[in-house]
Amino acid sequence: WVDYRDPPGLTDAGWFGGEIYLLDRPTGTLRRLTFDSPSTPHLKFRSAVEGDLITWLEASHVMKEPIEPRYPDGVDRVVRFDLSKGTRCWFAWSNTSLNSVLGRRLWGIVNDPDHQGDARPVSFDLDSTEIPWVCDPAPPAPVVVPPP
Repeated sequence: WVDYRDPPGLTDAGWFGGEIYLLDRPTGTLRRLTFDSPSTPHLKFRSAVEGDLITWLEASHVMKEPIEPRYPDGVDRVVRFDLSKGTRCWFAWSNTSLNSVLGRRLWGIVNDPDHQGDARPVSFDLDSTEIPWVCDPAPPAPVVVPPP
């Protein structure tokens, strides 16, 4: 899930950053997977898990101001973290609304860029070799969070 416990977190003005956490229910192990806050907070939104693959939507730019939670403007890439490989990869994703990551598929509405027609639903297979994934050289290893 996206958690705002880490600074700068959730403010009176809205969301600011967020980090991805994963709870392994059988073992009760809680792991933090991302480490952007507080120096370089990137908005994260709509996380999903399927097996060893965690996906979320993210803003590529460092946030300077918090945003209104209902309107996550600035989300412009899809990120996937593969626990079995320890890789974090992303690709640019724009010109959409109501986008959602679900397991290994990305769903959304693609708007007509000329605003002459109706929006149409789309779905992408996140394992497709046609998606131009950019992989980070060495993301930080997940950190086990001790229980409270």
